[in-house]
Amino acid sequence: SNLTSLAGLDNLFSIGGGLALYNNSALTSLTALEDLTTIGDDLWLEGNNALTSLTGLDNLTAIGGDLWLEGNSALANLTGLQNVTSVGSSIGVYLVIDNNDSLISLTGLENINASSVKDLFIRNNGFLSVCEVKSICDYLASPNGTVDISNNAAGCNSQTEVEEACDTLSVKDLDFKNEISLFP
Repeated sequence: SNLTSLAGLDNLFSIGGGLALYNNSALTSLTALEDLTTIGDDLWLEGNNALTSLTGLDNLTAIGGDLWLEGNSALANLTGLQNVTSVGSSIGVYLVIDNNDSLISLTGLENINASSVKDLFIRNNGFLSVCEVKSICDYLASPNGTVDISNNAAGCNSQTEVEEACDTLSVKDLDFKNEISLFP
């Protein structure tokens, strides 16, 4: 309960197994993990109520198992995970965003390959209103597992709401070949 940082893990660049940080009520920073690029199994952050951001995970590109973010009451966004492109194994993975009381946006998850996600749970995040990031939209276009999006703020309160928000993000490529002429 007195752990405020992960100082001492500064040179960690890869974890063969998983990383689980549970119920560290004074943990305010993950910045000591700045060199971490891969986690071989799950990344599980739960009950870290002083953690306001995921800054420090900025160089993380791959998570070999589930991505589970639950009950981190001060976490406002997921920036820090923006370089993660793959989660799970070939059989898929759980992506769980649950009971994060201050979370307002899923920005930070946009680069995850949607085909690597099997089951998606985005629940009980009372202020979460922005779920229409690329990876989530891509997954919802062709889900391959269970989807539970519920009890969040308007705009992210159901699968239908998120799909509608995703539709507003879609922009078709325009081909102007032979359509525009410019003269001096």
